[in-house]
Amino acid sequence: EISWDVSPEGIGTGGNGLSCSAEDMMKFSVLHLQDGMWNGQQVIPADWVRATRHNHVGEFEMMSFDGKRYRPADPAGVPDIRPGYGYQWWMTPHGGTRAAGVFGQYYILLPEQRAAITITAALPLSEKRLLSTVWAELFPALTQPGSAAADAALSSRLATLAMPVEAGALQSPR
Repeated sequence: EISWDVSPEGIGTGGNGLSCSAEDMMKFSVLHLQDGMWNGQQVIPADWVRATRHNHVGEFEMMSFDGKRYRPADPAGVPDIRPGYGYQWWMTPHGGTRAAGVFGQYYILLPEQRAAITITAALPLSEKRLLSTVWAELFPALTQPGSAAADAALSSRLATLAMPVEAGALQSPR
């Protein structure tokens, strides 16, 4: 179930308004990480995918428009400096790209690390800690060499993780 926001005339906005599952977000990320290749088939031209991840707009400060003038996006007045923009992808501080949705939805591509990260959250628009945590905690781990022992430990840990399933009906009569 993938949908885009559309106008009353049925015209898509193109740059925002995508609704899909976290699994579909990850597939989209992996598709772009693999330069448009999916299951051995080139579904998006590789040159185009690489061009989307290239910085086409230099560093800039995000502002918000209050109806009369542009002001700093952060209510506390802290500048929101972005490292640049490609075609629908924000540049990251570590040579990657990311797409951002409202309330903490992110696709993060790190081609040098061959990593695609998908995050779905429910956060206020001004929340900055999530991405800071990715760069402070997850990114350094992606830059370290792997080992058979670390892989085995991770596999063991992942096998013990589970989300409890809540009892009750999947749908409400309301």
